[in-house]
Amino acid sequence: MSSVVVAAPGQSPQFQVERLERLSCLAAGGVMIALVATGFRLFYLHALNAAGKPVTQPIAGLVYVHGILMTAWIIFFTVQSSLIVRGNRSRHMKLGAAGVVLYSVIVLVGVATALLSEHYKPANANPPWGPERFLTVPLAAIFGFAILVGIGLLYRRKPAVHRPMMMLGTLSAVGAAIARIGAIRQPFFHASHGSLFGTNWAPVIVAAVLFGLLKLAVTRRWDRYYAIAFSIMALLVIAFAYASTTTWWYQLALLVRR
Repeated sequence: MSSVVVAAPGQSPQFQVERLERLSCLAAGGVMIALVATGFRLFYLHALNAAGKPVTQPIAGLVYVHGILMTAWIIFFTVQSSLIVRGNRSRHMKLGAAGVVLYSVIVLVGVATALLSEHYKPANANPPWGPERFLTVPLAAIFGFAILVGIGLLYRRKPAVHRPMMMLGTLSAVGAAIARIGAIRQPFFHASHGSLFGTNWAPVIVAAVLFGLLKLAVTRRWDRYYAIAFSIMALLVIAFAYASTTTWWYQLALLVRR
């Protein structure tokens, strides 16, 4: 038995593809909310870090603000995706103005949190890599978010560019949550023999590939702007991964720790 899907009057095949792509963004938002809720459950429920200890006390307030801002962004991304799926473009655009403000604050607070957390960490933190090398992890996340979401906001009136940049920029920020999920972290840790790149960044790259395959499966169309966004993410991660192995980075991180 065969079946034929007939588009509703006025709905061209292009419209159908567009709707499927919007739905894939909404699905990605739902997945990212689940990942953040799972990865940061200790933080949300008990105000504890990934090791089950209190967050860095000298900057606890800043850490809480950072967590609230990032949670707000993930929710914001998903709400915005749902508005587009429902065809409420006008409200989507109005909320976008608030998104620009939220984005700007997140970047500033994110960088400050990463640097001050490094400053107050003990010398034996973040085994087996050490705090100096580990500093590249949060900075890669916030730079990925800043660059990709920044491009997405710049091209907010061009959906073909806007959507993939916003999706992968948001995913960059979700990397911290993914790395805190033991069922994900441990296989990558062992497979990469405990490498910093393999444990903390490889899961994000894999998630980006899976989201890309989801888009390809539902739309049956190659998205070159998604490929560009993915390339920017991958190159940024590789650059920070390389930097983490250099002497100059170690010396720079020591200055932050003083």
